[in-house]
Amino acid sequence: MHTYNATYYSNAYEFPATVVLQKKGLTIHFENGGEKATVSWPYDGIAPTKEGGTTFTYPGYPLQTLVVLDVALATAIADRKEAWHQNRMRRRTARVFSIFAAFVGAVMLTYLFVLPWIAGLIAGTIPVAYEKKMGSQLFGAMRSSYKVDEKRTAYINAFFEELKVPSAYDIQITVVKNDVANAYAMPGGYIVVHDKLLQGIASYPELAALLSHEFIHIENRHSMRSLFSRMSNYIFLSLILGDIGTVTAIVVSHTHHLKNLSYSRRLETEADEEGLQLLTERGIDCNGFVRLFRVLHQEVGEEPAEWISSHPNLKKRIKNIQRQAACKEQQPINHQTLQTLFQQIKKAD
Repeated sequence: MHTYNATYYSNAYEFPATVVLQKKGLTIHFENGGEKATVSWPYDGIAPTKEGGTTFTYPGYPLQTLVVLDVALATAIADRKEAWHQNRMRRRTARVFSIFAAFVGAVMLTYLFVLPWIAGLIAGTIPVAYEKKMGSQLFGAMRSSYKVDEKRTAYINAFFEELKVPSAYDIQITVVKNDVANAYAMPGGYIVVHDKLLQGIASYPELAALLSHEFIHIENRHSMRSLFSRMSNYIFLSLILGDIGTVTAIVVSHTHHLKNLSYSRRLETEADEEGLQLLTERGIDCNGFVRLFRVLHQEVGEEPAEWISSHPNLKKRIKNIQRQAACKEQQPINHQTLQTLFQQIKKAD
């Protein structure tokens, strides 16, 4: 390691010294009263004096001074000090950037996950009466965009009533003409079924499975919670402004979300399993779920891998139904009224 000669001054005393350039500063070696001594000067505190570029000071008490005897050392000190300063600025910039990135990341996580989660919790506290009012306005706004199949709507509501499912909601099912096989639940007790899906259903247990699944979405407030989560930014803005009355207006203005409203895997599985329970309690063949999912699989074709989608895929949903103990042990009975109503739904024009 290269050393340089210099003169070190401290507390008015002068010492011949040798200087070594280190990564973070200077190491100065000298003898004081016959004993070897060493001091370190970090680069951030070194400053050239007015006397010229070969004299440097270091703050503190006592004030320390270093007179460099080799111009090469003076140049090296100046270069090292500048390099240290640049590195410090880079580190400071990197630290500021890291803090900013962490802040942006926290904001994004809050926006993508925390706000929807809190919005979902808030949805669970909304009174049922308020949800019914909101659902009525949502359904009214959406109904105008559909052509309703009045006959099938009457029959399918009679079919659901025959299931005798108790609820705080007045379940209203509407069959609409649409060439996409779909059905979805809306807050407040509304279910929309596309006639294209009914065309693929071949038995009343399948229809019972479909309606029981959508009913659980309503009964357990999945639709309300998912809708609030999806629109959490709008919902929170309304709540921050202290006007909960605008929440309904905002939701109604975004009715298009309802047609493609998605649920988490947990909620879909919950709707499957609790819907299955409704069927088994009424002696309806639980394989209606299996056949329903096969109909849906034919309609949607090959599905993406489960980790890509928020939904459990249909093949896994079929396996989940088949391994339920209630389904394995079931002795289904024939429901003539449900069979008759189902046939009327299929034949209605």
